[in-house]
Amino acid sequence: MVHCPAHNDEKPSLAVSDKDGKVLIRCWAKCSQEAVIAALQERGLWNQPRPKTARRKVRVTEWRVAGYVHEKTEYGDGSKDFKWKREDGTYGLNGTALSSLPLYGADKLDGLPSDATVVITEGEKAADFLIKRQVPAVGTVTGANETPCADSLKALAAYNVILWPDADQAGRNHMERIAARLSEIGQNNI
Repeated sequence: MVHCPAHNDEKPSLAVSDKDGKVLIRCWAKCSQEAVIAALQERGLWNQPRPKTARRKVRVTEWRVAGYVHEKTEYGDGSKDFKWKREDGTYGLNGTALSSLPLYGADKLDGLPSDATVVITEGEKAADFLIKRQVPAVGTVTGANETPCADSLKALAAYNVILWPDADQAGRNHMERIAARLSEIGQNNI
């Protein structure tokens, strides 16, 4: 029993208990539960419930990579989801390892002179930004926590390479692993 914050309570009249992780309250002086909760909220002693609203999709962007579609869904609350699906619309990579997928845009490198410079970006969006500005670019499709395999990086063997990570430590680590893998396959023009 504690003093009820909803009325001038000289003698404790508010019963507070816990049942299976839920806080139960009852004012024996007959304050409504709503009044007690509102008074507790005013004092910062009762958490406001989060509104139960569905995340509203703001934008869906798709990139095609080797027979798959990489789908990015952005929501109004600032969150985003990435999913892979097959051309038939079925979600998943059907057992294909992310690291074995080719770099986004690698198929567009044919015809570049062998001394050209190609930028590797973290993801398709950054690659598209450069490609639209006529800068030869490819994007990793693995996310920052994985590294494209040596076979995926062989598409860059003939070119000078610039690594362009996202502006965070995960992106820098991602590009450091790519640089090491490029060195392993004999690409030293990084």
